[in-house]
Amino acid sequence: SETQITDAGLAHLTELTSLQELGLGLTQVTDAGLVHLKGLTKLTRLDLEDTQITAVGMVHLKGMTELESLYLQETQVTDAGLVHLKGLTKLKWLHLDDTQVTDAGVAELKQALPNCKIYK
Repeated sequence: SETQITDAGLAHLTELTSLQELGLGLTQVTDAGLVHLKGLTKLTRLDLEDTQITAVGMVHLKGMTELESLYLQETQVTDAGLVHLKGLTKLKWLHLDDTQVTDAGVAELKQALPNCKIYK
């Protein structure tokens, strides 16, 4: 069920720089909230399933180079946002089901991240 976590609430997480897993699926988080997460560079798992995230907010994920699992299904993410994931070379699982990402976008990302299993 949906929780009441909002963008403003994410501001309280900025000091948790050693955090490794964060589940924000089914929350009210938007692109504006992701700015508060960009310092969480030790994250290995991030769940943003069924949030209001778009390609615009994905720029804040590009520094999360330890990410292994990223859940973006049922978001407004498009091919344009995938460019920000190309440097996440430890990414093993990426969930893009029910997004606006195209097969061409997946193919391009797969070239940059050959060891990543992409679900679409």
